[in-house]
Amino acid sequence: MTLRQLCLRLNNCEWAAEQLLALASRLRAGVPALGRLPGRAVEQCEQSCRDLLYYIAAKVVYYELEPALVTALYLPRPEEARLSGLLGLLTPRLAEMCKLAAPRWTQGLLEGVLSTLAIAIAAVIELPDRHFEPHHKALLEEDVNLLGAAFLKATGGALEEPIVRAALSVIRATGDEATG
Repeated sequence: MTLRQLCLRLNNCEWAAEQLLALASRLRAGVPALGRLPGRAVEQCEQSCRDLLYYIAAKVVYYELEPALVTALYLPRPEEARLSGLLGLLTPRLAEMCKLAAPRWTQGLLEGVLSTLAIAIAAVIELPDRHFEPHHKALLEEDVNLLGAAFLKATGGALEEPIVRAALSVIRATGDEATG
């Protein structure tokens, strides 16, 4: 399933929840004894939306970006294959998500992608075929800042700095250990 289809599915789940709430409101107005109708169905729609958020983040990072992560990032040497190449692949996907997904879910999508990507990059740094020296610390910090900038509100992203900083902390800690 494409990213477009997944974002549309997310929107459909949200639309279904909205329709259920509207229907329930009309029914309760006509038949007050109905009480809590349709609470469970709306909760299921909300859970489906959250599940889709996780799935979309995993799909983007582990299926669409994986080749660039595992087979190219920081290989053959850290200074030769930097994060900018990966961001070239990621940026259009982020733009597509922001364009297609309902505004209510955009931040969650971006947070999910950033967190998942940060964990994946940290794992790549720890791979046995990656070799970092102390002088690579600045290079890794520059890459982390570049990734953060792609997600920050101040630079056109949709996330606040504390959220971005927290997600990137895993890469910083792993990078410090790898270059230490």
